[in-house]
Amino acid sequence: MATQLRCEGTMFGILSDDRQTLEVKCKRRSCGAEKGSVILHTISLDTGQVVKTERFAEPRLRKET
Repeated sequence: MATQLRCEGTMFGILSDDRQTLEVKCKRRSCGAEKGSVILHTISLDTGQVVKTERFAEPRLRKET
């Protein structure tokens, strides 16, 4: 199971099962971050280089009626 790196309320990253990569959320506009989107970088722990970048729509909160 992947290891979540977090304090009480914030997750800072996810360490892969094989301990080879770290997945982190990026807030930099130059990486594509903007309101309504989430940018995730997967970083190799061997080289320190980004090996994958993914962009997702920000999850929307549902209003309870």
